[in-house]
Amino acid sequence: MGYSFGLREAELSWSRASLAEPILDAKQKREPLGGTRDDRAMAPLIVQLIAWATFWLLGFTGLLPSAGTLAGALRFAFAAMFTFTAVSHFLPRTRSELVQMVPPALPAPELLVSLTGVLEFAGAIGLLLPPLAWPAALGLAALLVALFPANIRAARLDLYIAGRPATPLILRLPLQLFWIGCLLWVASTASGSSIVR
Repeated sequence: MGYSFGLREAELSWSRASLAEPILDAKQKREPLGGTRDDRAMAPLIVQLIAWATFWLLGFTGLLPSAGTLAGALRFAFAAMFTFTAVSHFLPRTRSELVQMVPPALPAPELLVSLTGVLEFAGAIGLLLPPLAWPAALGLAALLVALFPANIRAARLDLYIAGRPATPLILRLPLQLFWIGCLLWVASTASGSSIVR
């Protein structure tokens, strides 16, 4: 009898939830469980910071000497971060949302999303190749500048990326400037240095 009571409670609970569902708008339904508006789209930053610490530790211990400096470890961290973001350009879950970010004045949004994904991936590889590290870092910094209008559009229209609202401009602008500044630092230290030995 206790089992059937539990089953009945579950049915009632499900019925109440399904009756209330039409009341919720699309944004409320897509809001991540347990998430806040300030933790959205920070995955690339988290990947970068964890990778930066990991590669610096590998460099510090002598396992990866070229990552022994903060700038050297940051070079590897950016390679990890841009590989992470490049993949999102091709995943079905995020691709359509990235296409929505493209300003309407630009042609062929799907092609642009593919192109920027390829450029991010090429830049990540370039950061790891000694002769290409300097131009790769500069190219990725320029790409971040070029992509910023899409970030503005996403924030203003409250678009969703990977099921989360786009980062608000008050957070996105300093983050973008931080990344650009770090890439310029990486470029200045990469010229003439060996990255992978």
